[in-house]
Amino acid sequence: MKFRFYFLLLCIFSLSSALYAGDVDRLEAPAWVYENGFTPTGVSFWASGGAGIANPHKAEVLFYNPGSPVKTEYLFLMGGLKYFEKSFFQIQDLETKIGGKWLVPSYLLIGRRLNSGFLFLGFQNVYHFKKKFIFEVVTVEQPEGTGEFLTNIEEQSLQNFFIGFNRSFLTHFNFGLKIGLLRHSLSGEMGHQKIDSKTSTSYALNLGLNYEMNDQLHMALTYRYLDPLKYKFRLEAPMVSDNYDSIEYVMTEIERYFRLPWFLDFGIYLKPAKSLQLMLKLEYQEWKKVSKYYDNRLQLALGATISPDEKWRLNFGAFTSGQYPQKDDGLEDTPFVTAGIDYRLKSGLVFSISALSNTFFVDKVNDNAKQIDRSQIMFGVTWTLK
Repeated sequence: MKFRFYFLLLCIFSLSSALYAGDVDRLEAPAWVYENGFTPTGVSFWASGGAGIANPHKAEVLFYNPGSPVKTEYLFLMGGLKYFEKSFFQIQDLETKIGGKWLVPSYLLIGRRLNSGFLFLGFQNVYHFKKKFIFEVVTVEQPEGTGEFLTNIEEQSLQNFFIGFNRSFLTHFNFGLKIGLLRHSLSGEMGHQKIDSKTSTSYALNLGLNYEMNDQLHMALTYRYLDPLKYKFRLEAPMVSDNYDSIEYVMTEIERYFRLPWFLDFGIYLKPAKSLQLMLKLEYQEWKKVSKYYDNRLQLALGATISPDEKWRLNFGAFTSGQYPQKDDGLEDTPFVTAGIDYRLKSGLVFSISALSNTFFVDKVNDNAKQIDRSQIMFGVTWTLK
């Protein structure tokens, strides 16, 4: 049995490495590398499309719905993920690719039941952004290029260190609150100069309300807010002289804001049969205050879990991204397709793997490049003690 488990784990790591085609180190100049997106938290949760915010049987729901009822005395969750993303962009002679990385662990949660309710704490990677631009230096004397290349890199990440608590009230209701410390970090370089940046902090608030009509039907309402944060960084930026005959580097301080939308979710969980669970989520995302180039969106997520026996659970789902620019930018809204497996190693200990996959279709960038593939593979463990 142990051999099977370790063999399965080895296959997963090998598969993710083989599928990954966006490694930054493989790029040839001139090139543009781009990563941007929310980091999914909870392997089994996202295997069913992220639709299960009302599911009382998935402990990972606590990351998004702190009001989810927890039936165990102790809880431990940990997981990681690997991006294997690529693109087929080409703008003139500039090669554009999607980058990726390992995140291990990408989240961690521990919880303990008290007399008054359930207390939990942990951390999760929320957001990741990276761009890398390699370009050749050109001059008036050598407009075709000097053969010297400069690199601009900017990488940002956002983590949430949180504590939460939930308890039941009025027989059928469960309410939860999660408060987090957001940690924003920035690194990179411009030309040959490193970016000098300090870590910035802000706060996150997550509210959850769960209603249990009976064992077969649950409903949930959640609200998530991430407070905008301001960060500063210093770098020696290249400045061209008035006569355009020389370049000098001047220490410059730059101030920016990092904003994310707030989310309002409504979810339904239905168990029509012993071996079947169905889930639905509607999510409103407030993007207009983040950027004038984005519209507020309504995201739909659907999920299902099939349990052939006590050891295995098969998860399926789909959801729309809800993060695309306005229609004028030519990105078609296509859904992510998700799938995963939960395997119970022994009582209270479950190993999960899942995959998220999507293809963006680009209509108006140019006539040749039409799609960007973006996928992730996730893996994690859940340990509970009743």
